[in-house]
Amino acid sequence: GSNGLIAGERRTLVAIELGIQLIPVHWHECTDREAAEFAAFENVKRADLNAIDETNMVLNMIVLRLGLTNKQDAIDLVQKIYAQKNSRQTDILHDNVIMQDIVLMIEVTIKHFTRGSIGLGSFCTNKLKLLNLPKQIIEAIQSEQLDYTKAAQIAKITDEVKRTDLLNRAVDEGLSVKEVKAVV
Repeated sequence: GSNGLIAGERRTLVAIELGIQLIPVHWHECTDREAAEFAAFENVKRADLNAIDETNMVLNMIVLRLGLTNKQDAIDLVQKIYAQKNSRQTDILHDNVIMQDIVLMIEVTIKHFTRGSIGLGSFCTNKLKLLNLPKQIIEAIQSEQLDYTKAAQIAKITDEVKRTDLLNRAVDEGLSVKEVKAVV
C-alpha cells in the first residue's frame, strides 16, 4: 500500500513554510475510490467552487461511482436519463431495478456536489452546457470574474468580437444578468 494526502494540502504547505515539524493528522485506510470521494467532498465544502468546477466534480464522481470510462460517458448517461424521464417512455426506468439504482445514485450525487441547490433537470439544462461554452467565457467563470448565468447569456452571441466585447463589459462594469440579457 501507499500513503497519500487526501485533504489539507494547503494547510500542510503552510505548516512546512512556517517550519512546523509536527502537525496533527487523521489516518484512514481506504481504497483509491474512497480517497477520491473524500477528497471530492472536501473540495465541495470550499466556498470558492465555481459552476464549471462543480459540474466537472459531479461528472467525475459519477464516473468514479459507476466505474465509467470517462466524463463523456457520464454526460451521455445523465442526458439519456433526463431525456427518458421527460419522455412518455418512462417504463424503461421504472421496470429496470438496476437502472433505478443508477438514477438514484446520479440524483444523490448531483444534490451532494451542488450543495442541494439543483436537481437532475437543472443540472442537464443549465450546468452541462457550461462545459461547451467558448474558452474565454469558461476562464471568466473559473476565475470568478463572471457568474455562470451571465456567461450563458453572453455565449448566445455568435459573433466572437461582439461576444468578447460584452464579456469584457460584463466583467469591467459588473453588469447585472438583466443588463447582459438586454444587450444580447
